[in-house]
Formats: sequence, structure tokens, C-alpha cells
Amino acid sequence: MGRETRAQLAFLLHPATGEAEHAGRLLAGCQFSDAEHAISAGGVPSDLTSLQAQFSELWSRCVSAAKRERPLLFLVDGLDEMEIKPGEVNIADILPASLAPYVHAVITSRPNPKPLKSVALEHPCRKAEVICLGTFNKKDIAALFQESGDTQGYAAKLSSRVLKVTKGQPLFARFVCHDVVRNGESALDDLEKRPPVGVEQYFQKQLAELDTLVEGKLPWRILGILSVAFGGLTIEELAEVLDEDLREIRTVSDLWRDFF
Repeated sequence: MGRETRAQLAFLLHPATGEAEHAGRLLAGCQFSDAEHAISAGGVPSDLTSLQAQFSELWSRCVSAAKRERPLLFLVDGLDEMEIKPGEVNIADILPASLAPYVHAVITSRPNPKPLKSVALEHPCRKAEVICLGTFNKKDIAALFQESGDTQGYAAKLSSRVLKVTKGQPLFARFVCHDVVRNGESALDDLEKRPPVGVEQYFQKQLAELDTLVEGKLPWRILGILSVAFGGLTIEELAEVLDEDLREIRTVSDLWRDFF
């Protein structure tokens, strides 16, 4: 049998506020999946200097612990959203200047503004492989329908319409295909009659509709557990952790599956 690989995770996620974020707020929200590292920090300081020192300490410990069976992945989401003001520290300034064996970094950004302009010329980010995510075509959307369990021939009949309404944006198209397979062609009809202003508005509407389908605090308890779990959890494990009926967990999970 091969050895089991369980990655360490460290991530800086830009909150969906629609506003630029400064380094202090992002560092304060930095998460390390290894609980003992996080606990050893003794709380989250409020000033930027202490936050930088804490991050450096935690980062060094995680790098030292990285090995073949337990690699380290550092994820920075939305580098283009970082607030950059003259003379102030921004998140690009504190990105690790080098990587060690079994240590990897993934940084996401929109193409504009140019994210690498905020990174020093000698920083390894400038030498990293750049993967551009393009939009889907009709064939890609047909494949999404099939992956979603299409048994009604929607892939052949509706792919062009989904492409038009989503403009091929991958996540948007995926959700629409799932929605159509689950709720029928009328879901696409409604979307075409009342198209969202943008992708964010569509997801907000989807979440609002889901919120009306589930009652109580169970969905939010499930999301809370999933957000802090070290790895994936099965329906059975969620039921055991939350001490809830398996059928209720499965019902909520089916409704919220696309958002997990």
C-alpha cells in the first residue's frame, strides 16, 4: 500500500466585502490547518508588526514540518484585491521569499490590475508558472451537464443557451447546469427572463433561495464544522460529530452540496 499524504494548509482569503483589504486584516485572518501551530501562537495580536512576527513564526514551523507525507500548501486568494498605498506594507511584501522541499504556493488574481506589479523584482512569484483560466465553450458546458447527471438530453438541447446566459464563466456555468438538472428547464427559463447583473448577484439569489428551504441552525453548524475540518468529512462523520440524525444531515447536504 502507498503512503497516505495529508497536506498542511495555510491560507489568506479575501473576504467578499467588495472592498480592498490591507495587510493587517488579512494577516489577522490567516489560517493554518495544523491546530498545534495555531494554538501555540497565543492569540491574534492587533498591530501589524506583531502580526508579521507571528506569521513568520508559524510559517517557519510549518515549513520545518513539511515532508513527503505531509507537504505544505500556501494559498493566497485575490492578490489583486489587496489595498496598496504608498509607504504602507501590503500582503505582497510578506509573501514567503523562498520555498523549501515539499512546500508549495498558489496565488490567485484577476489579470487586472497587474498583480505582479506589487511584488519585488527579485521575488520568486515573478518566476512562477502562470495558469490562465479561460471561459467555457459549448462542448465544455455539455460536459458539465453530463457530470451533473443529465438524463434528459439537456447537454444537446440547452448548452448553447447556458453558454449565452453565463458567457462561459466556469463557476457560473457549473451552478446553472446543476440547477437545470435538479430543477428542470424552467430554471434556465427563469434565469433568461431575469438575468442577474453579475455572477455575485446570481449566487446571492441561490443562497437566499436555499436559506428558505432549510430551517434552524443545522446548515450553519455543518458549514462551521467543514470550515475548520482538517480534511473532508463524510455524511456519517458529520452526523456523529454534530450528534444529529443522519437523514437530516443528508437532506441539508444535498441542498447545499454545490456550496460545500
